[in-house]
Amino acid sequence: MKNIGVVLLAAGQSRRFGSQKLMYPLKMDSQRDPQPMLGWTIESIRQVTDQLIVVADAAQNDLIDFLIASDVSYVLNTKASQGIGLSLATGIKDISDAWDGAMIALGDMPFIQPESYQALLARSLPNAIVIPEVELASGEAKRGNPVVFGREFFDELVVLDEDKGGRDVIQHHQSSVITVRLDDSGLLQDIDQPDDLLNLSA
Repeated sequence: MKNIGVVLLAAGQSRRFGSQKLMYPLKMDSQRDPQPMLGWTIESIRQVTDQLIVVADAAQNDLIDFLIASDVSYVLNTKASQGIGLSLATGIKDISDAWDGAMIALGDMPFIQPESYQALLARSLPNAIVIPEVELASGEAKRGNPVVFGREFFDELVVLDEDKGGRDVIQHHQSSVITVRLDDSGLLQDIDQPDDLLNLSA
């Protein structure tokens, strides 16, 4: 695939968290200063590719200022409260004429290793949907995020307008799904509420 990048969804309303969680300062290790949760996610992605566009809520001025200061390209979702489907569609609409595929990543998953992003991008194809799998302690495999969509599916993604993301597109194209087994629990760890951070720290 000649031209593929990452659409990072960062327009969520953070209702369960109680404040804008993506700007919540995290200290990931003893060697580096805290930075917003979104900053850690962006840092990991940038270790793999510079092809990155963030979908942000037009009403979140602090987050937008952070993106500008970090020199990150972004597109605004003016109806972010309508759900993740519209944010995904906004991102795809912005890049659909330029990219052959898009990894749809989530801003509230700062624990994903850069090597996992690289492994998923490496398996991408214009007519495939690439999904990571993580083996659980039980021996079963669980699907996680991010997901890579080839451009063949852009027409379906660009019309999404509900709070379902790309789930229905994946269901309709099971024969096009490629699963990649990765040893990275961060692929399953999204942050919805403050307790999630406490549990992960523990």
